[in-house]
Amino acid sequence: MNVQVSHSGITPTSAEVPDFPVLRVDSDRLVYQEALINGQYLGAHLSAMGRPKQRLEIWQDLQGGATSDRPLRTRQHAFMLEIDGQLLTDRWEWTGSHTDGVHTVVALRHQQRPVAVDVHTSCDGTSFFTRHLVITNTGDRPCAIAKVAPWSGLAWSAGDKGVLAPEHFSSADVELQALPHSAFTLGRMTDSSWANEGAFDWVPLPAGRSGIESMRGHSGFGAPSCFLRNEATGELLAIDLAWSGNWSITLFNDFEPARRPRCDARAYVEVALAGPAPLRVLEPGESAETPKVHVGALFGDLDAAIQARHRHIRTSVAPPQPQGAQHLVELNTWAAAQGQITEEQLYAEIDLAAELGAELFMLDANWFGNAASDWIDGLGDWNQESPLLTKGVRAALDRARENGLRAGLWVEPERVGSNSKLLADKPEWFMHRRGQVIPNLDLSQPQVAEYFENTITEIIDRYQLDCFRIDYNLRVGEGGEIDRDGYTENILWRYYDALYKVFDTIRERYPKLLLENCSSGGGRTDLGIMSRFHWTQVTDHFAPAPTARILNGATITLPPELCQPYPGRGAQGVSDIDFLIRVRLFGHFNFGASFPAVQDRNPATWERWRHGIELYKDFCRPLLPTSRMFHHTPIQRQTEPGEWIVWECADPTGDRAYAGIFRLQAAEGDSYHFRPRGLRTDRAYRIRYDTAGWDRELDGGALIDNGIRVPVASALTSELLLIEAV
Repeated sequence: MNVQVSHSGITPTSAEVPDFPVLRVDSDRLVYQEALINGQYLGAHLSAMGRPKQRLEIWQDLQGGATSDRPLRTRQHAFMLEIDGQLLTDRWEWTGSHTDGVHTVVALRHQQRPVAVDVHTSCDGTSFFTRHLVITNTGDRPCAIAKVAPWSGLAWSAGDKGVLAPEHFSSADVELQALPHSAFTLGRMTDSSWANEGAFDWVPLPAGRSGIESMRGHSGFGAPSCFLRNEATGELLAIDLAWSGNWSITLFNDFEPARRPRCDARAYVEVALAGPAPLRVLEPGESAETPKVHVGALFGDLDAAIQARHRHIRTSVAPPQPQGAQHLVELNTWAAAQGQITEEQLYAEIDLAAELGAELFMLDANWFGNAASDWIDGLGDWNQESPLLTKGVRAALDRARENGLRAGLWVEPERVGSNSKLLADKPEWFMHRRGQVIPNLDLSQPQVAEYFENTITEIIDRYQLDCFRIDYNLRVGEGGEIDRDGYTENILWRYYDALYKVFDTIRERYPKLLLENCSSGGGRTDLGIMSRFHWTQVTDHFAPAPTARILNGATITLPPELCQPYPGRGAQGVSDIDFLIRVRLFGHFNFGASFPAVQDRNPATWERWRHGIELYKDFCRPLLPTSRMFHHTPIQRQTEPGEWIVWECADPTGDRAYAGIFRLQAAEGDSYHFRPRGLRTDRAYRIRYDTAGWDRELDGGALIDNGIRVPVASALTSELLLIEAV
């Protein structure tokens, strides 16, 4: 892996090519190049086969085109930046660069506007690179950033011969007219509404401009993430914006089917922060750092792309789990009595969970405020404990510790309730927009960010927490605004900068503290927040089958060990008990309100819970953090009953794997034909059918070639296969 800059190179002796700077990234088989030519900083080349573009080709492609009807460089700028009404795509000057081999900074200065941009590019040996910008106002008066896309440019081309004459076209190239749909296909979350997370599907990329976005004030229930597939070459592009605020990913399919002498198509991408302008007002000398864009390129199917993304996230995004506390089995109390907690229920739940094998106790909402009011109304008054807990919150957490569990606490620190004393005393501390107060702390104000951090650390210290669970249930839309230097600045960029800084500080101050993320379920699961939290709840939908469909999509964007499902919370939804327990084996294991009281325990169901937790600890958990996850049925739609959900997690060596076969309501027949994808042909394997209770041994080659029949006879039942080399 390497990120380097060159200013000259080998060119044919007959060619006149001046020196010009080229940035090149080599990471796994990804090669990516950018160049500064004629004052434009342009994306020059992206390859998933490890093939760079020669300097002569870059020069010929990009140096001209001022009079062309379709110049490459029109949309090929490596970033987009609009300041004070001017889109800064020309007149950039190279002022230097520095690198350590895996992280390179290119320093640019605009020749007309007093603006400097440091272009940061990093790689980690996976098939991904990351990009962010640092923008500095070098002038003597404020400037307003109206638009910023940290990464943009040409993603793929199909049938595009560039400067080649028609007689040099290869007969082996794909004729785009022969493709059944578009030259490019977009893989994205097609639904971004609450409780419909994970709705991944492929859609043809239409000609012209299209895109996806979130304007909820948070990254949304459809993540800032997508795949783009080149149907002419088979290459896949993966894009993730590590940003918890409003965002947009704009795509442009430049397709002209009647173009002579040969039709071609180009797919351009622009990954940007979104919201009303200006997004940021910079004082003289002030700098702003954009969020990172993660870009990957590879050949392969969807499973290969998912696994490459998981590998990159594990390598460069997800914080390491504290030693000795990796992926604990968690009890969450929210479902104990539909959100109402009594001491008797709470203590009984702790004792039951400990007997089952739980390792982390999470006291969820309703531990604070007035028991007579809704918990939402009391948000913000974190010093007032619920009178339902007569012995106090600390005593409940200590009860968990006495049972051998670590102790955690739910807090929604960004938001306040209507009865909050803080809202009445400090209205200026909250977001405002168009004269209206938004009951959300304005972290863009330094004194509010300081209060926010102190509130969290006081709670951690007061209760000696082992785990802190954040939640965020408000939709602030465009976000707040503030008058700054004659502009109305949107505060979300500063807001999330402050939020990230607080949790960076908390992680440094409490290195053994576990951090759990939630936002009405999966409302904020982007790589920005997930670079600071150890796992996340993926949905607030708790019925078993919909939860399984959501987990299916969540694990397309995040590694399974970071994804916490909660199927069948309390008494919500119906399925066979093994169905809802086994869904948890493919994520961070969480349960709650499994039994209302000791005397109401069902012995058979209790045994299945105990068995499932033992399987998670002994077989699944050791494998999960490095697993290759295979989605045998990746397209799941919440609006349809569905047929099957099938997952397989295999260790990197192919020596162990487990697979879940989940039958949905529209499945036909009495079995599923399962062909494992993560095993080896030179091994023999023992397969344990967990429901049926039998073992069998089969040759790996036969398993891969022919598969096996897995009986699952009725809807909302399942089978679990535990596979080990012998």
